[in-house]
Amino acid sequence: TTCTMSDKQLATITEGLGKKDSFIQVVMMLADWFKANYAGADDATREKYFAACKRASSVLRSRYSAVGFWVAGRDLFDAAHTIVATVDAPHKEARCRDLKEWATLAAAEVKAKGGQDP
Repeated sequence: TTCTMSDKQLATITEGLGKKDSFIQVVMMLADWFKANYAGADDATREKYFAACKRASSVLRSRYSAVGFWVAGRDLFDAAHTIVATVDAPHKEARCRDLKEWATLAAAEVKAKGGQDP
């Protein structure tokens, strides 16, 4: 049985992205969802979770500068890219391109801030 998140849980994640004290935790939850559920999810659900990744990228670029936030983002984007690349679904190429771009940016920020490479 696949454990999926409800719309309420997704709303909690999306809201948590905008809060400094919960960003890292909700990004980790989002990464776990991709690993466990993306392949078996319907297209509408996949779109919602991809949108949450996009929001994480936007929030990172506009609000957070500490290396820990960028490490969490990098790990999310890398995990999501790996999963999205293996699933034949609508918008696969565009999503892979965006996730790769976000992961590359996050990795560069981690390195620039003195963080560790994966």
